[in-house]
Amino acid sequence: MNKIFTIIPWKKKDIPVVYDMVVQLAIFEKEPEAVIATLENYYKAFEDGIIAGHFAVAENGKTVGMTLYYEGFST
Repeated sequence: MNKIFTIIPWKKKDIPVVYDMVVQLAIFEKEPEAVIATLENYYKAFEDGIIAGHFAVAENGKTVGMTLYYEGFST
């Protein structure tokens, strides 16, 4: 059976969901203390264009994954 997903960009209203997914991943990885950014940090980074991303949404409307892009580079 083929799975169909819709990819949608984040909106400001989605930032709490993004933050929760990051926290849940840290808990899954048994490193909840690794999340030092706050929800307010995520809002500011999104508003300033430092982070962006997309959700993968299943046909039933459930969010099943996400991407997170952030500004950064190294030399």
